[in-house]
Amino acid sequence: MKKKTHLRKRMTLVAVLCLTLCLLIGCLTVWAEQESTVINQSYTEDSTESLPIEPGGKKLAAKFEVSRGVMTELNFVRLPTWSTSINSFQFSLYQWSNSYEETLRGDAIFTQKVENHPDTEDCVIRFDTPIPSGRYLWVISDSKATTSEGAVGIGVSPWLVDKSNLKGLICYDDGVAMNGRYFKFSYTTKYKESDPVLGPEETPDPGDRVHYETQPLYKGTDKHMPLASSYKELGGKFAVKKGQLLSLTFVNLPTWQVDMNSFQFDLYEWKYDYATTVEGEALFSQYVENHPNEANRTFEFPEALPAGRYLWVMSEIDAINPDGSTGLGVSPWRTKEGPDGMEGEVICFYEGEPLSEYLEKNIMEDEENDGGPFCYYMVSVKVSYKESDTEIEAEATKPPATPTPTPEHSSVPSVSPSATLVVEHPPASKLPWLIAGIAAVVVVAAGVIVFLSLKKKKNKS
Repeated sequence: MKKKTHLRKRMTLVAVLCLTLCLLIGCLTVWAEQESTVINQSYTEDSTESLPIEPGGKKLAAKFEVSRGVMTELNFVRLPTWSTSINSFQFSLYQWSNSYEETLRGDAIFTQKVENHPDTEDCVIRFDTPIPSGRYLWVISDSKATTSEGAVGIGVSPWLVDKSNLKGLICYDDGVAMNGRYFKFSYTTKYKESDPVLGPEETPDPGDRVHYETQPLYKGTDKHMPLASSYKELGGKFAVKKGQLLSLTFVNLPTWQVDMNSFQFDLYEWKYDYATTVEGEALFSQYVENHPNEANRTFEFPEALPAGRYLWVMSEIDAINPDGSTGLGVSPWRTKEGPDGMEGEVICFYEGEPLSEYLEKNIMEDEENDGGPFCYYMVSVKVSYKESDTEIEAEATKPPATPTPTPEHSSVPSVSPSATLVVEHPPASKLPWLIAGIAAVVVVAAGVIVFLSLKKKKNKS
């Protein structure tokens, strides 16, 4: 009896323990599946806020991490528009791929055009499909604004802060990483305790690593006034010694503060000289209107172009002053020196003539007093390359023109321009036709004789 009671107690204890374990597992499961919401901020509460970057033609961007779960929305905190109510910008989100430049070579996974955003209000970008954990790059581009007077405004750009604790955050001003400055934004993530945490970022194999580099086609910052360019044609030959050409930028391109302006941009493969080059077909063309004064103007090529020599051309340059008169146009700043190690590879042109030769004949007094001539336009190119890439060969010289051959002396009598040269040909011989006719008669006669002979034998039999 005592044994049965003792066994019953043990079984009860086991049942209680099993029930407790099941309840514990159930609670842990519910806890693991419970969803948490976190707002991740790119700024700290004690960070100092400063004026936004004037966007102009720039791209403003930030690399960041969604370390767990999914991202549902991104918010530009109190986004300023410089008191303009007519404004717009393009928001794009990319999956991060090794570097800023390589990332932008890919396709955006989300895009949205924002229009007429109220000044200093939160600008919330909501994702229709939540973005899974990973590393991303958001980009603001094509930022435009119009003031109440109808003039071109500064544009839309996030506030800047000086402190951030956000892991993996890097902010970019037109492709250049900013040290100690961050755009003010936040993003909302949702995750479960069972969701895995994002692992460390992989570094590419150094042997396959692609380098991205901005190469100025000028030297120094001692710049001089642009040339009057309305209805003129400006150009610049340059070389990409190895790798690929990704984009070309006119640095702080001035418009003499004229909002209504336009020009045509073309890029050609260089062929011996300016005249020969522009006779060819352009590799890339774009018409630009209403460029903001002293903003960068970047031309990104849809496909990377191979290492080689190229010529950029600005033409159809026009500008209209507020009073309706013709403005001075759109023209790059100039410096005195070209880039190191590029002797003969960078040549600037004005109306098809090397700029150095043009200024030798037409230099203005103030430019001469400043130590001129200033023969290099402030233009830069962005290239990518690997260490294993080979450099382009030396430039080939233009082959001499093929001379027109002089006709050899002929025995044909000379003919005056008004005379008609008549060449008499001997009449064709009729003998071949006569022989052919006789042969045909003989063949027909032979056929008749054979036919009659066969008929006669048949009648006898």
